Amino acid sequence: MNNSITPPQISKETIINAPVVLCENCGNSFFEEKLLFKKVSALLSPTGKAELFPLQVVVCTKCQLISSDFNPQKLIPEQYLAKKKVVMQSNEINQTNNLKTI
Repeated sequence: MNNSITPPQISKETIINAPVVLCENCGNSFFEEKLLFKKVSALLSPTGKAELFPLQVVVCTKCQLISSDFNPQKLIPEQYLAKKKVVMQSNEINQTNNLKTI
């Protein structure tokens, strides 16, 4: 008897219509996985020895900063985080460029 619960499936249409995640700093839409290491002192380590703790992070391929979407547990130091900037969508930029000054 199999009592495992199957997670709900996301439809192709839902994925197609979902917004693309943009970097909060530069507006780029491409990211890559990297490792950031935190050093845990011997006093705080369960083994009594200093240890390196790897954190898998997702960084923007353009500015190399981490978007808040990829830091839900707030483990990443502030200097590595993207600063929120207003990024205009391409259609907003086109509308702005087409405005006439009077």
